Amino acid sequence: MARRNTLVLLLITVIFALTIWVVFPLRSSVELTYQGSFSANTTTEQKLIIVDQAITNMREHIEAQGIKNYDVVNLGGYSILVTLSDYRDIDRAEQVVGQISNFTVVDSTVQGEKLGRNLQLGIDLAGGVKLVYQVKLTDNTTTDQQAMMDRTILTIGKRIDRFGVTEPIIQQLGNDLIMVQLPGFTDIEAAKSLVEQAGYLEFREIEKNSSGTLVYLKDYLDSTTNNFFDIRDNTSRLFVNENTSDKNYGKLVAIISVNETGLVYTDVNGNPIDKETLRTYGDSPSWILARGDDGTPLTGALLSDAQPNINQSTNKPEVNIQWNDEGAVIFDQLAARLHNPSGASGAYSLEYALGIFLDNNLISAPQMVAEKYEG
Repeated sequence: MARRNTLVLLLITVIFALTIWVVFPLRSSVELTYQGSFSANTTTEQKLIIVDQAITNMREHIEAQGIKNYDVVNLGGYSILVTLSDYRDIDRAEQVVGQISNFTVVDSTVQGEKLGRNLQLGIDLAGGVKLVYQVKLTDNTTTDQQAMMDRTILTIGKRIDRFGVTEPIIQQLGNDLIMVQLPGFTDIEAAKSLVEQAGYLEFREIEKNSSGTLVYLKDYLDSTTNNFFDIRDNTSRLFVNENTSDKNYGKLVAIISVNETGLVYTDVNGNPIDKETLRTYGDSPSWILARGDDGTPLTGALLSDAQPNINQSTNKPEVNIQWNDEGAVIFDQLAARLHNPSGASGAYSLEYALGIFLDNNLISAPQMVAEKYEG
């Protein structure tokens, strides 16, 4: 009898649970991003008019399907975001919205999923910030514009990664939009500051000892002298991951500074670090500030212009830079000192490298191949 009562109770519980599920189902929202495409002779004013009319038509079509909880907004440029509070409305919405000419879906995101499957929680469930940016593109070729978009996404990703954000989502939407999702962020202003901050750009060369030999991290770890090898420069030495096959290539791994007691070893966050833990990066060179003859460091503040470009030989993105008057002088002074005497045909060597650093992370380290560049 007891077993029978247990089975009856279990059956009632299951029926009750199913009833609750049918009457009050879990409603996860869905976001659909539509990107406009236009003929070459469509003017900017005409495009904006088409976008406004498309938003009106989308709203009318969605309401005609009996969908009540939705939103349609302009993301900026020629992109439209459609948000449905109930993901079950997606088929009806896509059917009618898809009939609107000039616009196609470029992204769709379901926030959470029914049945509680083991998925990464979306912004709505885990809490977080979603930002959409429009990149101001120049009138270069499509290839140049895509290279600029790729570079911007890479820069944002590196900046966010430094702050340990868990599984951020950074992706391109259409031609000129970038979406950034930061799960776990609750302060939207802090998130915007993180993404929008101007990166600090500086240029570095590799430290040399008194005999002119390049200095590496292992030299410091093995040294009994509690001071820099080049005592003329008392600023911090940066050491980065030099493993080109590692996804973390170029990332800062250690900083050596000096105070009244001697050398101080710290990690990326400024915390003291045990010297022995750095043995893995022993072959990392010691990067010091690249300075002109009068001691002025070469930084991004001396740039007058920087434009994305595609190297016609390698087909890889690069940046063409133009210095102001002071920067041009310092750059040529560095070239005179660091250039490879064999020119562009010479074998690559760190001895001739000029490291380009953004927010203390190495972006690239091209070698100087000319004695003078003249701006």
